[in-house]
Amino acid sequence: MPTRAPYASEGGDDERGAAAGSREALAEAMLQACGELGFERVAVADVVERGGGKPSDFYRHFADLAECYAAAYEVETGKLCGEILARGAAAEDWRGGLHAGVAFLAEFLRAEPGRARALLIDVHLAGERAEQRRKDVAERLAHAIDSAREEPESHYSPPPLTSLFMVSAIEAAACSALVRDRPESFAEAAPELEQLVITAYFGD
Repeated sequence: MPTRAPYASEGGDDERGAAAGSREALAEAMLQACGELGFERVAVADVVERGGGKPSDFYRHFADLAECYAAAYEVETGKLCGEILARGAAAEDWRGGLHAGVAFLAEFLRAEPGRARALLIDVHLAGERAEQRRKDVAERLAHAIDSAREEPESHYSPPPLTSLFMVSAIEAAACSALVRDRPESFAEAAPELEQLVITAYFGD
């Protein structure tokens, strides 16, 4: 199943086809560089090398690497989160939606581990703006998980922060798989993660 296609075109033309040295091309190049080198090792020269243009082009669009990363992260996580939620909404019920969303994330990690590292790991190193965006994404996904309360068979009433904890557990499992350079192992852990979430709301 292709991973990029479902959400790459969500906002129009794929950023990977943007003009060399443009804001879009440099933001995309930032993710590529982070996936290959890690945020802390990326220099402006690495971004320009991948995105085209000159250093002056970079500084025309971004004040620094942190701003460039945050801009790239916001666009890409908007697409990724949107696709996860769309997969969930298309399922027949909440449990099926949870499985569909986790399965899509697992396929993303397997198909594009470098990009996944750039988004899931480097965000913790890239500054306050990126970290705030990560929190926004987590809250959006947590709200979707917490919608389990609306299911007729949900007789449990977990604390309000339960859904954020569940999102954090899934994120931690994904990061662990990437750090161990075994992105496919997230899929192996997925059934246990799904059961953890289901048990919190349904007790089974």
